[in-house]
Amino acid sequence: MTKIRIFRHIKYRRKSFFDYACIFFQNSSKPEADRQTCISQIKTCRRLFGDILFCKLNAKNLTIINEILVVKGYSDSYITGIFCSMKMAINAAIDAGILRGNPIESIILKKGVKSKEIQGIEWKSLRSIERTKYQQQSLRFAAKLFSFQCRTGLSYIDLIGLKYDEISLQKGRYWLIGERRKTSKRYIIPLDDVCLNTINEFRQPLIVFKKRFNNDIFPFIRRGTYNACLKKIGIITGIKEAKTLSSHKARHTFAERMLERGVSVESIRKMLGHSPRSNVTWLYAKVTFEKLNLEIKKKY
Repeated sequence: MTKIRIFRHIKYRRKSFFDYACIFFQNSSKPEADRQTCISQIKTCRRLFGDILFCKLNAKNLTIINEILVVKGYSDSYITGIFCSMKMAINAAIDAGILRGNPIESIILKKGVKSKEIQGIEWKSLRSIERTKYQQQSLRFAAKLFSFQCRTGLSYIDLIGLKYDEISLQKGRYWLIGERRKTSKRYIIPLDDVCLNTINEFRQPLIVFKKRFNNDIFPFIRRGTYNACLKKIGIITGIKEAKTLSSHKARHTFAERMLERGVSVESIRKMLGHSPRSNVTWLYAKVTFEKLNLEIKKKY
């Protein structure tokens, strides 16, 4: 019997909704990274608002949570994500017969701070990260992962779950061929020499981080720990993108680099694992100054 089922036998009127939501996401079938994100969002609400009981779960209190998040300066996308997570937990409670309706549907969310446009890092900054000697093994590991992400465009969840059998040799070049764990869309990514050296290097076990499965290429590291290591790496290297360095920034770096090299958006979409109808690729493959400068030199 799972924790959720045990929890359902308790009278809920005076029980914490946030506790229920955390247990719900811990036992959900979502990917581990998504579960951790949802739990983190629920804990953010608890920290700012305090606990909320099922009997107090109404439109008024949810509106107050929304207002607190706006006042605290959270981005519009983060606030939307928090309420999407709460909506999923409330719908689960409705299916379990704990609640009769979803109070989120009766409120109009106030928008938070407009999210800043994510841009990739410059290639010289990446080279600085790759060439720096780090004393801590965790930082060396994070720097290798980030370099691999910038050169392949893999998301965090696909990077951590990458298997050796996804590497394929075709027409004299090594490729990563697999499916995105988030959308199940197929991706095909060329591997350069740096990526191949990184893969061979991680055949040896690490002391700090361990592989979950023998077929995994990289050891497991939590996304929060990984991003925290990247922030330290940014400070050590002194690159100008230090404050905004994150796992997701590597994906934008890859797309922008491919665009600068003249790769078509359709090919970038295939490498990123986006749907043919998706417009998200345009958010990654932005026209950079280097791309414009190259075009101008060709025509003038």
